[in-house]
Amino acid sequence: MQITNCCLRLFKPFRLLQYSNFPVLTASLPELDNHILQIQNKLCTSSQADPWYSTYLAILAEARLGRYDLSDENDDLGRSFAHSTEAILLPFYPPSRHDPHVITIFFFLADALLRLSQKFNQLGNIKHCVNYFRYLRYRSLEASCVTRGHITTVFAWAVAIQVQMESVDPTGGIGEMSALCRELLPLDVSEELLISSMKALLRLLMTNPSQ
Repeated sequence: MQITNCCLRLFKPFRLLQYSNFPVLTASLPELDNHILQIQNKLCTSSQADPWYSTYLAILAEARLGRYDLSDENDDLGRSFAHSTEAILLPFYPPSRHDPHVITIFFFLADALLRLSQKFNQLGNIKHCVNYFRYLRYRSLEASCVTRGHITTVFAWAVAIQVQMESVDPTGGIGEMSALCRELLPLDVSEELLISSMKALLRLLMTNPSQ
């Protein structure tokens, strides 16, 4: 079955991660607009040779994703994905062994792509999202604001959306989601993440009652 409004109207499994010092989680739309304008001005007066250029892009990607949560405008989602993609291709400053910036921005990129894919029923991109989150599950998260719980939760939602688009065997997808939910139990994760993962599994079981 296709994903419908009564099923997963908007992919928003938990609150946006905090990457920059700006309070994206609590900012109003006018505050976000002003923040975005300030970062865009910094980018306009910088070049890709600027060691902070990629960081500005990452902050802009975060802000656009936060704005999308309030506006539901496709342009915000598309720009967040584009800024994340560009940021990943450039070096971050200061460099570090595990490069936590890249892990965090790759998570934002996969998050934005998952939302875009769901909204426009893009099956091919959903498959990419599942692969991206599977890749992130085995990366070092040292110094990154992304936690194992966040990755496992969004991975569960990606699998749920993939199964609902009938691109994989429901039995295998439900089994994988059940395993992901069990993985969260021994982790020190918030109640919000646990509830979100269980919701994804329950919605999948409701659409496949025979499984």
